[in-house]
Amino acid sequence: MVVRGVLLAMLGCVGAVNVVEFAVVDADADVEVETICATEPLIWETQVSQLPASVAFRAVTDDEGAASVTLSMTGSAPLGQNSRTEGVPPYALYGDSGGDYNGRNRAEVVTGIYVLTATVTGNSKSCSIAIIEDEPPPPPSPAPPAPAPTPEIGR
Repeated sequence: MVVRGVLLAMLGCVGAVNVVEFAVVDADADVEVETICATEPLIWETQVSQLPASVAFRAVTDDEGAASVTLSMTGSAPLGQNSRTEGVPPYALYGDSGGDYNGRNRAEVVTGIYVLTATVTGNSKSCSIAIIEDEPPPPPSPAPPAPAPTPEIGR
């Protein structure tokens, strides 16, 4: 009886597609610049200046033949307040045209917490994204001390 239950459980998993990670994409160059949330903890933190000038996100699945992937991002626009269903890879949050990614302008990004979620055939994965202020530049080094005056000899 246990063998039958295990077999049925295994059959139920056949064909299941999962979101395994997300990728940050430079939408100007159409290249992935970083893989995020592939392992625990499912949070990614970055400074605004570390984002590509035109940033996009895509879901990576363990089977690129998924029927469709629905992506959404909560948080402030322009990154957040977005939802999209993609039927063919790449499964891009802001869409693409044959791998030419649509991005969002880094100059318009608002700091805060965003949640990126991708759902495929009932399985979903979420990634918290913290966009933080750029660190201020270090203070200038103090000026070196002025040289001591040289004494005049022979006067």
